[in-house]
Amino acid sequence: MRGTVERLAQDLRQAYSGVDDSAPIESISATQIQFLSPDRQQPFHLRRLAYRASGTSFQSAQAISTDTDGAPWEIPALGPWNTQFGSLVGTNVFTYLDENGVATAVPAQVRTVVIEVTVATSISPNRQYTYKTSVTLRADI
Repeated sequence: MRGTVERLAQDLRQAYSGVDDSAPIESISATQIQFLSPDRQQPFHLRRLAYRASGTSFQSAQAISTDTDGAPWEIPALGPWNTQFGSLVGTNVFTYLDENGVATAVPAQVRTVVIEVTVATSISPNRQYTYKTSVTLRADI
């Protein structure tokens, strides 16, 4: 769980649209987020990344641009959803804040993403573990 959330946070810290005036976060809800982020290769490809809570699973999907020459980026449809971990308790994983720290539901206004996941052990469902982190997007988005 921790590794998945940290990978998500790292990708969010690098969120980038590839276009100067376009927000990198494409869609948001309490249960999902979809955004653009570069891969870690040279020359880089732009990735469309999506994470969601689905039942008791936390899942991810991605699509990688077919070009490396900048906007307009050619990104295919998202690939299959892959379960990152199970035993998820609750599905409200994401909270979004604007530059003033006020909750927002508008992707272009998101400045900070709070990620909070709780899982239960399969042997003792009442024993739960919560991991929470927040990511402030780069100011130059």
